[in-house]
Amino acid sequence: MFIKLTKIKNYEYIKLVESYWEDGKSKHRVLFNFGRLDLIKKDESFTKVVKKLCDLAEIPIKTDVEAEEK
Repeated sequence: MFIKLTKIKNYEYIKLVESYWEDGKSKHRVLFNFGRLDLIKKDESFTKVVKKLCDLAEIPIKTDVEAEEK
């Protein structure tokens, strides 16, 4: 599985994609479409999910200095 960033016109869309083999050929299947990147960045619930996944996978998260001060 991987995250795919697709640009259509002036917008970028985020999708969760799975690779699989069929008839000896590699194919991709979209498992979930997260939506437009500009809207997702503003969504606090999505940000919390990503932070939790990073925490579970033990991936360090870069934090914004201003956010830490608040």
